[in-house]
Amino acid sequence: MDRIVKEVDKWKFGDSRDGSVAMGPVISLRAGERIKGMVDDAVKKGADLLRGGNYKGTYFEPTVLDNVPVYAEIAHEETFGPVANNPQAQG
Repeated sequence: MDRIVKEVDKWKFGDSRDGSVAMGPVISLRAGERIKGMVDDAVKKGADLLRGGNYKGTYFEPTVLDNVPVYAEIAHEETFGPVANNPQAQG
């Protein structure tokens, strides 16, 4: 997870017409809202938010979650957004 976070920290997000941008917008405002809901659900259920998690319009920050519980929506649904998540270790 440390290597993923270090890499994500290098990424610039925003208007993909800007050549320095690594992460452009999601498909729609509704998609951004859906992704935010999934990230918030995971955090509420105990996941650690290591980076990102916010959006403005259709621009969603590259997001990294750790220790995501298997019962969190994001653990079993495709986000179609810039979210990397690591599941909770099962005992």
